Amino acid sequence: MKFDSDDEKWFSWYLDDLMRLGAVIAWGRAQPFLLSNKVEYRWIRKMKTKEKLETNLLFHPHSYTPDFKIIWNPEFAGFLFHYTFETDVYKKPPKGKVPFIANVNSKTGKPYSIIEIKPASTFGNKHDHAREATLNIKWVWWCHRVYIQTIVVKPDNKGAPASALFPTTFTPSRYLYTDNTKKPRKIKWETVKASQYLQRQKTWYQMQQS
Repeated sequence: MKFDSDDEKWFSWYLDDLMRLGAVIAWGRAQPFLLSNKVEYRWIRKMKTKEKLETNLLFHPHSYTPDFKIIWNPEFAGFLFHYTFETDVYKKPPKGKVPFIANVNSKTGKPYSIIEIKPASTFGNKHDHAREATLNIKWVWWCHRVYIQTIVVKPDNKGAPASALFPTTFTPSRYLYTDNTKKPRKIKWETVKASQYLQRQKTWYQMQQS
């Protein structure tokens, strides 16, 4: 699978760890969402002996393709992901405690997340690409009632944003080594294994239920 950025590749390693532990059933590229159809207008061209109906394009169709689709194991609901507020099982967790937000497939009933990967360099910025992605995400919700979650996988050199995924959850086992030479990577945050993180989250969740 080809990735558009290192951040996407690193996030795929994160999902691989979760899949090995049974938290993720499957993951892959997200499919495009059609947000507006092609718009044409018709007019009559008057010729010498007849009239001809012409069609001109007013707007091209517009679609948006997020980065990832994750199908979750429902057994990990509540401590690895929680559902959007429109589902019957929604229960808002403490802020920042449960990292993923899941939609529910209306046909299969399976929980899934749609993810847009955001580089740390664009966090809080209002340049064109970030603004366009934000508008598309709102548009998808309005047209399709699907929630798309934006994620920053790792912080920048200054440690921003503090909510970046790897430092606040776990660091993928493959990320501990550099991409090409596979030497130990210099990491500025305390690393946690996926299995450790899931066990910690599960213990916290069980305590909340008791």
